[in-house]
Amino acid sequence: MTTVLSRFGTHCRALRSAKNLTMGDQARHMGLPVHEISAVECGLRTPSEEYVESFRAWLSLDQEDFNDLKRKIQSNVIDLTRIKSTGKNGRSIRFFRKISNMNPAQIRNFRKPPKPEVKDGG
Repeated sequence: MTTVLSRFGTHCRALRSAKNLTMGDQARHMGLPVHEISAVECGLRTPSEEYVESFRAWLSLDQEDFNDLKRKIQSNVIDLTRIKSTGKNGRSIRFFRKISNMNPAQIRNFRKPPKPEVKDGG
């Protein structure tokens, strides 16, 4: 199962595997420990620009493949708007408290749009 956080890593792994290369081969070329490459592939660590450039050079990626790889990095990032907290009664704190008191089924239903209200005829 692929998550948003591992799209880049999955793509890197596919490119590497297509050339029958291992993480060990990549680690030797890039001068990194294997666990760092694994962390990037699993989506636990966001790759640096140097990492991506080194990966490109190692696999001799053309411009199209390289651009696709960079797009995958962007899909790993979720941009959240920061809401300023106003202490114990801030919106984020109230929201957290509300979710903390819900069961898993209620939380999953959060994604569903609310049901339209039925108006009385009279």
